[in-house]
Amino acid sequence: MSRFLLALALLLAALVPSAGQAKRVALIIGMSDYQHLSSLINPVPDAKAIAAELKSHGFEVSEYYNLDRADLLDALEKFKREATGAEVALVYYAGQPWRSTARTCSRRPIWRSNARTRRR
Repeated sequence: MSRFLLALALLLAALVPSAGQAKRVALIIGMSDYQHLSSLINPVPDAKAIAAELKSHGFEVSEYYNLDRADLLDALEKFKREATGAEVALVYYAGQPWRSTARTCSRRPIWRSNARTRRR
């Protein structure tokens, strides 16, 4: 799977103009450690490999690893500002999936991590 993602990142990098012609930014998040779940082996090394490859293709890369929810939301807000005016803004997340649960009839989802989600 990580080879596929690496190939996808390379393809995206090849499809856009060179770094001198366009602003390209990437947010890379690797989550291997969890409070209420078993640790994962691959996400952080996979994220670091993707980050290195994107840097070699002229992307401005912001890397974050093993964040808690508050730090993850801060990283997303910071990246939102960095991505303003960029020709390409890429987000790569490796780790356990997050899910959205709507608590009311509103269409606005409430995001929470698997660490707080009850298993059925």
